[in-house]
Amino acid sequence: MSKALRCTMVVGIFGATAFACVAGCSNNNSTVGPSGSSGTATGSSGSSAGSAGQTGGTGSTGSGSGTTSGTTTGSSVTDSGGGGGVDALSYSYTLIDDMETTTHGPIEYAGITPPETPAYWFNFGGTATGDTMTPPYQSFVFSDVVPPTTTYLGKTSAHAGHQVCTLNGQYDVCGIGVEFAQLNDEDAAADAGCVIEPIDASIPASVGDAGDGGDAGPPICKVTVPFDISQYKGVAFWAKAGDLGDAGTVDLKVIFPDPDTDPRGGICNSATAGAGGPTDTSQCYDSYAETVEMTGGWQEFVVLFSDLQLGTFGWVTTNPFDAQHVYGINFQVQDNDPSGSPADSFDFWIDDLYFIK
Repeated sequence: MSKALRCTMVVGIFGATAFACVAGCSNNNSTVGPSGSSGTATGSSGSSAGSAGQTGGTGSTGSGSGTTSGTTTGSSVTDSGGGGGVDALSYSYTLIDDMETTTHGPIEYAGITPPETPAYWFNFGGTATGDTMTPPYQSFVFSDVVPPTTTYLGKTSAHAGHQVCTLNGQYDVCGIGVEFAQLNDEDAAADAGCVIEPIDASIPASVGDAGDGGDAGPPICKVTVPFDISQYKGVAFWAKAGDLGDAGTVDLKVIFPDPDTDPRGGICNSATAGAGGPTDTSQCYDSYAETVEMTGGWQEFVVLFSDLQLGTFGWVTTNPFDAQHVYGINFQVQDNDPSGSPADSFDFWIDDLYFIK
């Protein structure tokens, strides 16, 4: 069940592997592979490897069709599962990131403790023949919001995640993702030319650089790990369709990759899932997800963990959603046009992300 709230501010209305990770040095992004969006046909999984590091873990970009748990839009809180309205004031909000203090992370969420460190935003997909992305793949940075908008409790937002994609083939995907927590990767430091980030801030910067691969210092050896978000009921975020994509509304799939459905967990790419080996990710990325419908105006969307559903492509886990082991959140769009011509354009914004409970 997802809900949408009009973002216009009125008093009382709201208007942040099996742990087998393949690590490497950070660049600007990782590409944790997303699952396919809504539909009925079966799509194939693609592969677009990303590097692990302070900006995210290693993964591949998957595509395909799948069922969706519902689509919501409108000016008030609605229940996509057919229920009644929900009072937004019944939730408490915990900031994950407001995108105002950095270029793409680390996230501001305060619930990550050493030796884990906060992770980063990234973009993914858009690498198939004929596809394009702005910002380019592995070069994601936050964008100016002009004019600034307002989010939770009237907070002014001047920056947000903005992605424009041109997708040339059926089931091609692109999106924006965020990961929660990372650890130093000792193995990668030995052979990949990156350095270990000091956990203790008193250690001189020469021992390790707290910047990511997009900064002046050497890249940091990091690997993204599953993180426990089970104390929360779901997430809230602000989003809208941009001006450069196809006219009308845009379906946005909100995906929660976990060790069962992400190849870093070593399950969906194992013999258990019918995969041909660790590098075969054709059965991966059918993660628990919810689809919402964006319009041209800023809206708040609420996605509850209790209403996440799996798709119908690849290996479908029999396990329920495990909120104790989640890598992050992917916000994904997908080309479902079987003709592939002309190419479809997608333009969308993501802002101020919160946990709710």
